[in-house]
Amino acid sequence: MNNPISAQPYVLYLLGVAILFLGVVSSPFGQERPPSGPQTYELRCRGGGLAFKDEPAGPGALGRSVKVTINFMAGAQPSGSRKPTNLNSGQCSWVDRGFRKGEPTQIRLQKPGRDFARMQETLAGSDRYWTFQVYNTNNGYLQSTRDMEWVPNN
Repeated sequence: MNNPISAQPYVLYLLGVAILFLGVVSSPFGQERPPSGPQTYELRCRGGGLAFKDEPAGPGALGRSVKVTINFMAGAQPSGSRKPTNLNSGQCSWVDRGFRKGEPTQIRLQKPGRDFARMQETLAGSDRYWTFQVYNTNNGYLQSTRDMEWVPNN
């Protein structure tokens, strides 16, 4: 005769094993990975006076890549998020504060050539803006890890 009470410990054992298995398998997927690399900060720039320099960096996943250097004038105030911004043509500034004495006024990044051409064309006019996620390399320039066009609120 089958006794349902004697099967209960075995069922609980299997249930425990299943829960442990699911916990081990799913835990890396359910957690956010800790950030790797240096902390970055948002830098916003206004077009119409930025100095661009580029050089070939070789083939990349999205076509030919270029190493880009952008020289800018340091903003004394935070960039602001509304039009008109606190930025003059060719100026960049931090979102939360102006530049401090000695902070680099050069951004370096690498991107596909066609994306660089679009960036350069967009920033030719002083009515357009770009944002960069950067960190200070302590070698005289800010390294960008991400960039995109920025449109201030009206």
